[in-house]
Amino acid sequence: MSSATTPARGVRQATAVDLYHTDGYTWAIEQADALRRRDFDAVDWDNVIEEIEDLGRSEERSLKSQYAKVIEHLLKLQYRRQWETGPVPGWRTSVNNARREIEKVLLENPGLGGKSDEVFATAWRHAKGDAIAAFVNHDVEAIVDEAQYPREQKRLTRSWNEVLPAGCPYTRAQVEAAHWWPERRGLPLTLERPQSGGREPD
Repeated sequence: MSSATTPARGVRQATAVDLYHTDGYTWAIEQADALRRRDFDAVDWDNVIEEIEDLGRSEERSLKSQYAKVIEHLLKLQYRRQWETGPVPGWRTSVNNARREIEKVLLENPGLGGKSDEVFATAWRHAKGDAIAAFVNHDVEAIVDEAQYPREQKRLTRSWNEVLPAGCPYTRAQVEAAHWWPERRGLPLTLERPQSGGREPD
């Protein structure tokens, strides 16, 4: 009996594997139906396991993304130049929205709590890089001679990398807190000087 059923099982699973690569939606529906019917011979086990694992990874990626968004915008708020006094509702709104998403992800996935510190550390590295890029792009736009762009980008990137702290200046609790905001910091004169237009970095 085993020799008679094994080929059929192999064909059904091979068909499911092909479907996984050509029609993900139908594959998911059929796999759910096979599991519901306990028709384990029809289950594309390798890809089902991969998809389940990826579901967990996607929640972790979401948490990291929201942490990074909060940290980046807190850096922008804290390290704005003193002469930049315009309102920045977009940054605060972004922070508030991301904080709500962090709370939601952690509530819906309590198992992520044990990895929060690790995810937070990775988010800091990404956030610092994104904040530096935003500050540099804002400054370089004030340069008229495009030939100066590469040199100025390198110089400003080094300057901003030195100004921003090597480690995250905020605790995870502060990043998650609904009403916590950092105090503004002074900048070196080389970065504090006004740029033409006075536009806030995006």
